[in-house]
Amino acid sequence: KTTQQSVSNKSKQIVLPFWCNIVAWFLVLASVLVSGLFLVFYAMDWGRDKSQEWLAAFFLSTFQSVLIIQPLKVLAIGLVISVIMRKDYDAMKMDLVRRSSNTCMNSRKKKRTNELLKKARKTKVDLILSLILLVLLYCICYGNLDPVTYNLHKSIKIHLGVDKLSMVSTFDKYYEYLRTTLITALYSSDLPQLVNNLSQSQESSFISDLAGYRLSRVTVRQLRIRPVDVHRLAPPGGVHFSEEVRDTGCYRPGWRELRVCNYSETQSALELAFVDLPAKLTDSIDYWGRLKSYSGGGFTAVLPNGANRTMELLTELQRFNWLDNYTRLAIVEMDLFYPV
Repeated sequence: KTTQQSVSNKSKQIVLPFWCNIVAWFLVLASVLVSGLFLVFYAMDWGRDKSQEWLAAFFLSTFQSVLIIQPLKVLAIGLVISVIMRKDYDAMKMDLVRRSSNTCMNSRKKKRTNELLKKARKTKVDLILSLILLVLLYCICYGNLDPVTYNLHKSIKIHLGVDKLSMVSTFDKYYEYLRTTLITALYSSDLPQLVNNLSQSQESSFISDLAGYRLSRVTVRQLRIRPVDVHRLAPPGGVHFSEEVRDTGCYRPGWRELRVCNYSETQSALELAFVDLPAKLTDSIDYWGRLKSYSGGGFTAVLPNGANRTMELLTELQRFNWLDNYTRLAIVEMDLFYPV
């Protein structure tokens, strides 16, 4: 019977003649050749660049359709068919299904509850450790903070006339600030009878408020750019400071000519002011400005002890144009001690 059924099924099948295969292959090849012919014609009409862009768009759209759009269509159709053609549970099996589903739900809830508890405990521990760290940082930062420090800092800035620097716009005004404000604030000429028993070096180290004590010499340090780079790159004043254009030479007073660098202590303060000194010799550190940082060292004018000699040195520096258009930073450095 099975053989008779298979024979009858085969007899019922419709078989096309052999020449249909030839026609089908001819249609496939013709469609490919015609499409390629039109592509060649369009490429000749569009040009090379436009043809390459069109081919790139064609391949991208093809891969997008094959890899993204068609799989999403299949997935969407499968979901729709599964929702429409789904089969309900049998009434006899509903109780068993409910029990198994409840068991699975309970086990999942327990696992999820345990995971949430672990996460909550970990978060709680992290919060406690963070609070402890904040308390320790607060104790370290503000434990030894003296409330008088702010007022002392403000008083020193007022005494040194730091606010007057905002009105300095020329080199002459800067020298005027050094003479009339800073030097009179740092050097005390008339000491009261309270310090008459001190030695001359100790007396000269007190500043004019008689509360601060200078632990180091007062220095005026400047950083410059090389004149060669200014003439090569831009007019004077137009080149910003950088380590590549920093002037590290040694000159004679007045920036007249280069000479052999000699860091001998026997040189006068005026001659030493025209010599670029490294940061180790000047005990200077980097200075952070508004836009960039400036390294230590540079051309340093070491001010002597005593207001009169300091005034004379500043006069000589101004006469020899120590500050000029090639100066990019001028900073006063000192170490002050205030007993609290």
